Amino acid sequence: MQGLILDRSAPLYGRAAEIPKIAPLPCGWIRKALHLRDDRAAIEAYAIWGGVPRYWELAADFSGQQEAVQALALSPLGVLYDEPSEGDEPPPYRHPGNGIFIRCGDRERS
Repeated sequence: MQGLILDRSAPLYGRAAEIPKIAPLPCGWIRKALHLRDDRAAIEAYAIWGGVPRYWELAADFSGQQEAVQALALSPLGVLYDEPSEGDEPPPYRHPGNGIFIRCGDRERS
């Protein structure tokens, strides 16, 4: 799919007029998305995954947050092992073996 858009010879290359900016979802949605039992579990999950629904989908396949973090982010074979990409602002904590980080708070205030 990426080749259809990113390759200069592709028919869709350069047709995008703009790139929409999508803000992270607020913390309140993660409890329902991950079927968490209480507010504390929701805050812990949001501290790990932030407001990115795709990360929530990936984490939902595991029985617990620790298992999900180990498999998705800390394992070199994990889907999120290389997150965040270069150029992102430096996080408050970076695992020494890869680019994953634990968020200590959210910038949005309600």
